Amino acid sequence: MSVKRPPSRWAIGLSVVGAAAISFASPAFADRAVQLTFSEKPTYARITAKWADGDEAAPRVSARVSNQVLILTFDEKVKINLDKLREGLPSWAAVSYMDPDGMTARIGLKQTPRLAVSTSADLVAVDLIPEAVTATPPKLVSPLVAKQAAAAEAKRVAAIAPPAPMEPLEVRGSHSGDSSRVAFYWDSKTSYRVVAQSPGELRLQFTKRARPEATRSSASAFDCTQRATSASAMLVS
Repeated sequence: MSVKRPPSRWAIGLSVVGAAAISFASPAFADRAVQLTFSEKPTYARITAKWADGDEAAPRVSARVSNQVLILTFDEKVKINLDKLREGLPSWAAVSYMDPDGMTARIGLKQTPRLAVSTSADLVAVDLIPEAVTATPPKLVSPLVAKQAAAAEAKRVAAIAPPAPMEPLEVRGSHSGDSSRVAFYWDSKTSYRVVAQSPGELRLQFTKRARPEATRSSASAFDCTQRATSASAMLVS
């Protein structure tokens, strides 16, 4: 990565303005601390910010570059460790200071980048991309996203009503001549519907869940009754 040393023109300007802010202004302490992490790669550098107090909403920040100075503007007063910023981005950051308003950080850069800002749950990232690089930095994904998805799924599962209890069901089969009969004896009136029918097979679905027990009046009805018992066990909703 090519590194350009900051021109003395803006570096002196930043130093003078920073000194003026320290000497003449008495801003109130920042209301909220922002936790920063940094990553430098051959094709980009990333500044990632989140609230130090654990807020699950990402900080609101805008980013722009003016005269090789990165300007980060928050929507409220913040407290940032700018020394850590310079240490974390040694190939990019040369000098930095906070405006008296407590909302704007200015970082003098060693090279002019393209910017990309992205947000994921509690994180916001500002990517610095060398002008000669066309590749896109990897997508920002907060670990909180997986935690929130797991919590939402657990909540969904917890809201599912438990299945209705199994009711006793007596299934009787009989055979006479060329016909067979299967009777279902419920404790109360129960509706049903035919869900499938084919030669030699009839599938019924009842409106109750059952624990069927089969009886038969003759050996010839045994197979028919067993099939009905199995079907009722599988098909009862």
